[in-house]
Amino acid sequence: MKEILNEILIPVSIVGGIALFFGVILTIAGKFFEVKKNEKAEAIREILPGANCGACGYSGCDLYAEAVAEGKAEGNLCIPGTNASAIKIGEILGVKVATQKTRVMKAICCPDVSKKYTYSGIMTCAAASLAYRGENSCLYSCLGYGDCVAACPNGAIMMKDGAPVIDPVICTECGLCAKTCPRNLIRYLIGEEGYYVACASEDSGRVTGKNCKNGCIACKLCEKACEYDAIHVINNVAVIDYEKCTRCGKCYDVCPKKIIKKFCSSY
Repeated sequence: MKEILNEILIPVSIVGGIALFFGVILTIAGKFFEVKKNEKAEAIREILPGANCGACGYSGCDLYAEAVAEGKAEGNLCIPGTNASAIKIGEILGVKVATQKTRVMKAICCPDVSKKYTYSGIMTCAAASLAYRGENSCLYSCLGYGDCVAACPNGAIMMKDGAPVIDPVICTECGLCAKTCPRNLIRYLIGEEGYYVACASEDSGRVTGKNCKNGCIACKLCEKACEYDAIHVINNVAVIDYEKCTRCGKCYDVCPKKIIKKFCSSY
């Protein structure tokens, strides 16, 4: 009986001793190689909404929180977090963080275009854009297959008349739709309300007018009407300078194609 116990206890003791030895070694190594946590970064991370959308310029909320805590990034770059998160981040850092400018996401295309051919491939904008740059005669127009709708995590986008319509009340301005669009047609507009040009075509006015009923023809009437030098025709399409724009609406009034449209952050 004693011999049997020895046969069991001795191996168990040896194994237990080895486990204890390596446990002590791992504990010492863990302390020695421990990565110290940044308490400010953890506090900032708790404030962020966790969308991991990349609108701040970082690939995720964790990296952004670390960058802010280390002074490598501003505390007001989280678009979904709005100014509320920026204020709380400022409190954690003990500094005043500048508030965000009000922005609105808009699709700057309302296509009414002719077709070069009938596309019958994979029904996504990304795929269609690879087939001779899409079926639309206008090479700058919305392809209309709704990649932006699929990319939106909040259900803020719907397709209407061949173009995306974004609900500003639901939209968190994460920017995933803009990154998804192969034509770069979804953009940030600055201000709570104002005007934007619903065209991105850089073709000549003659070509644009032939391809699309809703395109900018580069007539420059808007440019001439503006008293504040806030709108210019650049590369055959009108471009608004929101730093100069006073929202007077004169460009909106004179546009013969009615492609200068109003926007508002609340509807």
